[in-house]
Amino acid sequence: MKAFLAALLVLASWLVPALAAPKASDLVRAELLSEADGIRPGEPFLVGIRLSTREHWHTYWRNPGDSGLATEAKWVLPPGLSAGEIMWPVPERIPVSHLVNYGYEGETTLLVRMVPDASVRAGDTLRIRGDLSYLVCERECIPGEAKLDLALPVAEAGGAPGRNAPLFEEARARLPAPSPWPSRVSADDGTIRLTVEAAGLRADRLADAYFFPFDETAIEHAAPQDSTVTSEGLVMTLKRSNLGSGPVAELGGIVVVSERLDAGVSRQAFEIGRPPAAAASSAAEPVALPVADLSFGSLAQALLLAFAGGLVLNLMPCVFPVLSIKVLSLAKHSGLGPALVRLNGLAYAAGVVASFAVLAAILLALRAAGGEIGWGF
Repeated sequence: MKAFLAALLVLASWLVPALAAPKASDLVRAELLSEADGIRPGEPFLVGIRLSTREHWHTYWRNPGDSGLATEAKWVLPPGLSAGEIMWPVPERIPVSHLVNYGYEGETTLLVRMVPDASVRAGDTLRIRGDLSYLVCERECIPGEAKLDLALPVAEAGGAPGRNAPLFEEARARLPAPSPWPSRVSADDGTIRLTVEAAGLRADRLADAYFFPFDETAIEHAAPQDSTVTSEGLVMTLKRSNLGSGPVAELGGIVVVSERLDAGVSRQAFEIGRPPAAAASSAAEPVALPVADLSFGSLAQALLLAFAGGLVLNLMPCVFPVLSIKVLSLAKHSGLGPALVRLNGLAYAAGVVASFAVLAAILLALRAAGGEIGWGF
């Protein structure tokens, strides 16, 4: 009975802060907008996922940096309409303790290109739906979801800019431009040298340069980035990530250059290397997933690693008292019959499974009541 009461007290100490935590929907307002008030068959148009985040909180870029999770949208589209990839605005560098994340604070708009085919006819109404998932963080992180919905009429003379045109112009201005210069990469054991052949860039006018990589494991995000201007162009020295593997033949990302001009400091962003992958946008069609390798060798290796992981967990300091209690319990059973010992073992296993089933039921009940929480709390 005492152990049961102690467990309830521990559970209450978890639940009170979880219930008091703000909801993701209170921290991020998400809406789906269209650049045009009407669309035309066969004529592509833009929609925008507008995220308005509470002060001091942020959402994430396609590469979240050292921690975090990129915003994702899964579209449910009518026949005759397809969606392109998310066009990511240039992110901000967000230091968090000793880490560096990439994301957005305040308001930002993620643009997506929609393409209606010739089967879409004037007089129809196209309803665009999307399931948005995101992570919003300050000191703590809260996962969030939003249902996006937008209905647009189809007209013969559609496609004219609508009331949201200024917002979309601002969103376009925040996108990186394709780099007008070629770039190349060289690397040694711990350093990556990125050279952008920027003709005309002067050393005395370079105020700052920063590189946002598309690949999460390419560089150490929190490490300093050294930039110099040589006869070759802009040369950036980056610290290679310990998580990266293999030769660095290509490095995609965004180079942000701040240059001192007579009218002040000018900031420009250029996309280099490979184009960004589809990180958060897909059409309505199902995606084929790779088939896992279920050969005996791979299964045996997985089981062996799982067994080794279990052994390591038993060496944790918090487990030592539990091990001693279990050993003493087994010693008391030394004089019992095999059937009773087996029954005790099954009861122990059932107790573990039942405890986690109760925790899962409580978690599901809290989520059904509106709490946006997960196992992390």
